Amino acid sequence: MNANEDDPVVGEIDVFFRTPDQNNELHLMQYPLRHALSAIGSERKIHDVQLRPRHARIQMRLALYPESDDFTHTKSFNQNPILEKKIGQEQTLTSQAHLQPPQSNYTIGCFVPDTPSGPAFTIVPIRAVQQLRPTFSHIDDHDRQQLIARAERKGLLPSGTVEAPSAASPLTLSFRRRETERAAERRRNSYATLKQRERSDAWIPIQFAHRHRDDVLAKKQALFSAFDHIDVKDTLFERGTSYRDLFETHTRHMRAGFVAKAGGVRKEPLSAQQLHVLGTDAAVVQAMEQARIVRFAELHRLIGLHRPEDEVLSALRKAAYCVRGLWVVKKCGKDVGRKNASERYDACRMLLLDVFRRSNAVRTSDAIHTLGEPLLVSFASVLSILQEVGERQKGVGWQLRLVCDDKFVKEHEELCRTVDEDWERWVENARECLRKAVRRRR
Repeated sequence: MNANEDDPVVGEIDVFFRTPDQNNELHLMQYPLRHALSAIGSERKIHDVQLRPRHARIQMRLALYPESDDFTHTKSFNQNPILEKKIGQEQTLTSQAHLQPPQSNYTIGCFVPDTPSGPAFTIVPIRAVQQLRPTFSHIDDHDRQQLIARAERKGLLPSGTVEAPSAASPLTLSFRRRETERAAERRRNSYATLKQRERSDAWIPIQFAHRHRDDVLAKKQALFSAFDHIDVKDTLFERGTSYRDLFETHTRHMRAGFVAKAGGVRKEPLSAQQLHVLGTDAAVVQAMEQARIVRFAELHRLIGLHRPEDEVLSALRKAAYCVRGLWVVKKCGKDVGRKNASERYDACRMLLLDVFRRSNAVRTSDAIHTLGEPLLVSFASVLSILQEVGERQKGVGWQLRLVCDDKFVKEHEELCRTVDEDWERWVENARECLRKAVRRRR
């Protein structure tokens, strides 16, 4: 077989991308530490589980031995009985506190070889990974009590009796200097303030269920079931969707710098079921904000094939530009702050999209030359625009990240033309915006 030929196809497996329900989140709990005498895979009894909702922190109390009543081998030292009991019988595990909702790029895959339609591989994304680590707060409390008792015996601290206050006590006055903005910012971000906020988030007991329970098994089976057992409205793509198309839209939003923001917080992409409920215009806007660049057929499958093609195309022309048969969102995804800076960024983005529209490959130096002198945006902004829609190929330059759909280009030649009156008007407006910015600087 020649090196240029494709690898032979020895088998085909259907790959499905499945998301949990809207009211559920899938977290991966990692607590790898175990006692040497506890076998791998053995069940550890969970005493209770608590949650700090604002900090997304989880605390679990687990039994060290699942089936044994003899805990003497796990005692570290002979202190008071309460401490010995906690050390010998329990292990407290807590996750790290998060100021922002935790994110994860992990997925769980389930391969079912004997479905009615053949082998199937289901992929489910994980919302976050919670790494649980052991805590020794009970030992710290015990040491603190020992220090207090030792200080009382030496007379450094008053014992249980409290002296009566004197009849008259001197009155002292103190004046505080007004806190500066920098000092207030340091105080708000200090470790003591962050810990105080965390302590104010009270622990809330939550229910937990064993993995062998019927309702848990039913949820697991529904989540990782084959395509024949999944409702069509809950799936993201049709059965004939290729493996690459499956992930093109739903992994691109994880790239840094191209995530839609709402109040400084990441805006999660909507599921296919949520997109199907929205109107066509709103669904197209939501999908384009995450994808940034997309093929028409891929977008149509994502928001629902039940929508008329003309209606989707009309909504798409309002929200995106057509560049060589691909659709690029009109609204930039980068928060550039001030109004003038935002206008300059949008104008430079329009000129670089025009270069992509006319050429198959764009070098970074050519992109900077296109924007003219002086360069009104930073070099990082130029790279951000190029990375939004393109990929850098060694020895070639920047090329569009997706390959255009030849079928769409043939059916809509008027949209995919290199020269277009509306497009030329938009490009000229962008050049005029940059010329005004240069005059303002001078």
